[in-house]
Amino acid sequence: MSSKTITRIIVLSTIIVALTPLFIPVTVTHPGQLRDLRFGTPMPFVQQDYSLTPPDNWFPHRLTVLSPWENPTRILWGNFFASVALIAITLVVLGMVLRELFEEGLNTGKPFKC
Repeated sequence: MSSKTITRIIVLSTIIVALTPLFIPVTVTHPGQLRDLRFGTPMPFVQQDYSLTPPDNWFPHRLTVLSPWENPTRILWGNFFASVALIAITLVVLGMVLRELFEEGLNTGKPFKC
């Protein structure tokens, strides 16, 4: 695998991981959870403290990352880099499997069928 391909995989993995907190919400079931919300996938890497006093009928509620200027926010760098590595490994394995299936179809002269 060339260094150009590795660089592309790492950049793509970083973009995917960095965007997950914006699009994948967390479900809150009781007020105590608002103090330590964690966002991100596959490993949560953004931690926020929501200083909200919601009404009792508000739970369960789905939340996404809010403004870091209004809510204390920390980045858990170990989890972030581990998530990037997991996504990169997944993309490499998926690429290898797809390449193998595609080449197998070319070698037999028959198109690949699922």
